[in-house]
Amino acid sequence: MRVSSKAHYGLRMMTEFAKAYGACPMSIAEVARVEHLPLAYLEQRAPWKMEPGEELDAVLGNALEAIRLVTILATPAIPEVAARIWTRIGLAGAPSDEVFASSAQWGRYRATLAIEKGEPLFPRIKASVE
Repeated sequence: MRVSSKAHYGLRMMTEFAKAYGACPMSIAEVARVEHLPLAYLEQRAPWKMEPGEELDAVLGNALEAIRLVTILATPAIPEVAARIWTRIGLAGAPSDEVFASSAQWGRYRATLAIEKGEPLFPRIKASVE
């Protein structure tokens, strides 16, 4: 299977976020440092700065497709969170029902699905002052 550099970096980022689950929140800068990724590349697309249109749709579509694939991969490690992500991105069933070998084709996420907003999946942990 071939994936673009953007997808590869996105998968590496999501893997780092999954590994940090339950610990302190992790910034993009920290992921870039740990994964030896150029921070400028990770921020290059910056969809929060884009005007609505085809380019933004493509960036968000790629992000949702990467999330779909990472969710399948992360299911054994964080099954409850993966199931919530799966539902929030509008997919039916459960990620545990997917077999990565047959689900790993890029472009299987339908951009017409409704995204569900919810409580944070990884809430901030407030450090106690002692």
